[in-house]
Amino acid sequence: MGGCSYSLENMLQSVRDVVKPYILFRDYGVAYDYFVQKGYECIVVPFKLNILPKDFNYLKYPFRYLYDKWYNYKASRKIERLVSLYSIQIIHSNTSVMTIGIETALRCNVKHVWHFREFQDLDFGMKPFCGMKKFRSLMEKSDLNLSISESVQIHWGLDKYPNARVIRNAVMGIDDACYVENKEKYILFCSALLIKTKGVELALRIFAGSQIYKKGYRLVFVGKIVDEVLMSRLYDFIRDNGLKDYVDFVGYKRDLSSYVKNATAFLMCSDNEALGRVTVEAMFWGCPVIAKNSGGSKEFIKHGYNGFLFNNVDDGVSMLSSLVEMDCRQIILNANKTAKDSFSIEGFGSMMVKLYRDLL
Repeated sequence: MGGCSYSLENMLQSVRDVVKPYILFRDYGVAYDYFVQKGYECIVVPFKLNILPKDFNYLKYPFRYLYDKWYNYKASRKIERLVSLYSIQIIHSNTSVMTIGIETALRCNVKHVWHFREFQDLDFGMKPFCGMKKFRSLMEKSDLNLSISESVQIHWGLDKYPNARVIRNAVMGIDDACYVENKEKYILFCSALLIKTKGVELALRIFAGSQIYKKGYRLVFVGKIVDEVLMSRLYDFIRDNGLKDYVDFVGYKRDLSSYVKNATAFLMCSDNEALGRVTVEAMFWGCPVIAKNSGGSKEFIKHGYNGFLFNNVDDGVSMLSSLVEMDCRQIILNANKTAKDSFSIEGFGSMMVKLYRDLL
């Protein structure tokens, strides 16, 4: 379960009075179980994603291409039968890493919506398996291409497409916004996966440089450890800088609310965050955000008004050192307002329903 899955749930919540959804998964697992437990009708048809690591061995490409094409041909035929069985009017692909949605929509002559939630190359080191020329031709044939930020839209060149829109993720309801006044003395870093591209090392360096641990503050990492080499470097840094008693790794947590609401500050350190769902959650839940001045973050965080933006380690150190000494009440209230105005389920739903109706 990552941001993409939670954003799908919020999207479905926002249109539930109008749309009857069937969720197609390519395998069973945590996300499938989650949506079944939530009461959604879920179907599994195995298919291959349309992505390759940027360092893929191209000697294997022809074999992979033929195998994936055969595999997805069979999957698409099964999906076509489901489209007919359930009288599907719109196929909504929830991420850019699959093309089976648009390919099936074209064969079934139904409308297609494509949600671009990631950069692929900048954030995950991936690229379209079919090649950019083929990928762009499919983007042109999609009835509607949605990007979660201007940065994502420009990255894919969708700002030049008449069938493209920017619509920011729904994250939670307006009434979920809150502010816990008495903060605990810890700084929070959250990511489903603790990987290099999320800026884990940068967060640690900023915390160390601020020296706020001398005032009793801790740095808490929430997320799953998957890169042992990275973690070895982090532990070495922690040991060498005397931070062993001030840094906690608590693992992946499905419910972040208590961690975020009570934190003194939230660090968003990714160089290329498409939007930063957990950043918006922090704004809803009254936690001051210090974010890297890049990607989607810079589009809705206004420095000194509803959060803080930094360009490098020194900037981050200075801001974190200052933040723990200042009264952030007004910044938190401004962040609450930004979140409610731009990322609420209520606002997103009205826009999404209109887009669906316009398509049909």
